[in-house]
Amino acid sequence: MDFVMDMNDDDNLFEMNSNIDSDSDDEYDNEDDFDIESDTIFREDSYHLDSDKLNNVYYIGLCNIYSFRKTILYVNSVSQPTFYKHSYCNLLRYLKNYSIFRCIHPKIDIMKLHILRNGTYTVIVKTHWLRLVQRRWKNIYKKRMDIIRKRCLPSSQMHAQRTGKYPFGLNILPSISGMMSEFSLVKSQ
Repeated sequence: MDFVMDMNDDDNLFEMNSNIDSDSDDEYDNEDDFDIESDTIFREDSYHLDSDKLNNVYYIGLCNIYSFRKTILYVNSVSQPTFYKHSYCNLLRYLKNYSIFRCIHPKIDIMKLHILRNGTYTVIVKTHWLRLVQRRWKNIYKKRMDIIRKRCLPSSQMHAQRTGKYPFGLNILPSISGMMSEFSLVKSQ
């Protein structure tokens, strides 16, 4: 399709060809799709965005670490139904676009909000602790399976029948109780 535009009163006519190879339209379409999706999330979740946040309540969203203050600040969050309804990429883009802080390495976390006396919203990142618990339980579960496998050996069974106890090292089965004891919030010296 050709467009003709009259410039000045001269008889100079400029012809513009829409087939000129410029930036890909796909890039702009993708950007527009993300913007449309962000706007959709905003409309669906505007009540949550504008609502007063409550102390000691869990939120799904972004936080930012400020090392000079040694705190993790609340940046933005989405409601639980919105989180389950939309893709991770779209939610991350929405949270980045509609937050007042710039996050360098944004990722969506489960956060417990603590509102300080001066009104600062700080958080404890619960997904970090969940990862630690899951990793620790995976190791304990592996040890449990190994002990159970060794308890099934004929020599262990005979020892248990003779003494009433399994052999040393197989007599205690690690459990979930106390599994995080090596992680301490306050380090003793």
